[in-house]
Amino acid sequence: MTSSPVTTSTGPADSADPATSTNPATSTNPTEPTQPTDPTRPAHAAASEAATFRKAAALKSSLLKSAGARWGTFLRYAAGSAVAAGCSEIVLIGSYGLLGLGPQAASALAWLAGAIPNYVLNRRWAWRRRGGAAFLRETLPYWAITLGTAVLAVAATSVADGWVRHVVTDRGERSFLLGAVYLAAYGFVFVAKFALFDRWVFVNSDEPCSRRAADRSSRSQVPNTTRA
Repeated sequence: MTSSPVTTSTGPADSADPATSTNPATSTNPTEPTQPTDPTRPAHAAASEAATFRKAAALKSSLLKSAGARWGTFLRYAAGSAVAAGCSEIVLIGSYGLLGLGPQAASALAWLAGAIPNYVLNRRWAWRRRGGAAFLRETLPYWAITLGTAVLAVAATSVADGWVRHVVTDRGERSFLLGAVYLAAYGFVFVAKFALFDRWVFVNSDEPCSRRAADRSSRSQVPNTTRA
């Protein structure tokens, strides 16, 4: 008796192994190109942030340096103005109280006594200017501003003298009152004069060129982070 050989059916259902079967929908073609990542993007962002930080630090340093220099100029200007005011007060009180001059003449002499040393102190000490002064750019504007304050001081002392003449009979006492009014008139325009001197009269003509050169130098130090 002979046994027939056992044949094993290998149909499609039997050959499909769920663990090893490949789904065409989810299969990945190894030859399909993938989206490349940009390895330079993190470096580009870091360089941009570093450049921005350097710009902010340079701007802060420039502002602090400028503020410190201007504050020093203002203190020297104030000290020079105090010296000039002392000279003017001595001449005003002496010429009005001792010499018997009128308020207009006494105020004019007081202004002249203070204006000359004030100009020298302002130009050579407060703003540290050297060399000859340009007439149209420096000398003329300075004395125009100074004469404007002189007119204000003379008008204020004249009005004050008319008010107190009938109240205070002693001329010596009136001279001290006029001295106080004269100081008040100059104190009223003290800050305005500094702003005009600093921004208009004693402006360094080389400052715009040097500022542009500094800007070009700072831009050349910033790396070019723009991609082609």
